Amino acid sequence: MKGIVIRISLLLFAIAGFIPSQAQEGWKLEREKNGIKVYTKKSSSSLKDSKSVMVINASAKRAFDLLTDFERHRDWMDRIRASRLLKKVSDTEFYVYYEVMAPWPVSDRDVAVQYKVTKMEGGGFKMEAIGKPNYVPQKDGMVRVPESYSSWEFIPKGDKLEITFTNHSNPGGGIPDWLANLSATDNPYNTLSNLRRVLEGQ
Repeated sequence: MKGIVIRISLLLFAIAGFIPSQAQEGWKLEREKNGIKVYTKKSSSSLKDSKSVMVINASAKRAFDLLTDFERHRDWMDRIRASRLLKKVSDTEFYVYYEVMAPWPVSDRDVAVQYKVTKMEGGGFKMEAIGKPNYVPQKDGMVRVPESYSSWEFIPKGDKLEITFTNHSNPGGGIPDWLANLSATDNPYNTLSNLRRVLEGQ
């Protein structure tokens, strides 16, 4: 009898291991279009957390070169008006400043982040962007984002590249919930769509 119980317990454990990670972590699929999936879940701020996934025809090396060209982030990140490298600590640590355009009548935002790069097995890499709200003086006409964290994972899949972009932020100031949560799906979708266009040379 004891052996049967153990076998049943192991079976249940094995089944649990096959539950999709999105379900385990509370992610809900909000949009699936043009090969891009956007998931959201409730967070501690007014803005939902988001996770976006796509697979494209590009190399990890090409993606790494683009992601560490911080001056070009404004060319493909949604609603980014300005992006500027503040400091390069090493080949795996950077400080970057962004100005973010907000839809009228909401005030524009700005944020400084610390990037940390980690190389992964198989030739991929991960970049974490950790908000540093006090790293630079506040700017007139801007609302400083008080809390932000995002990560990028680039994993080679044969001759393709799987990209996962996860984002959490507290935008600060007064933003209607409907607008904040609309941004949780629109911004990551537009960002990944733009990123694919640049990386695939379209």
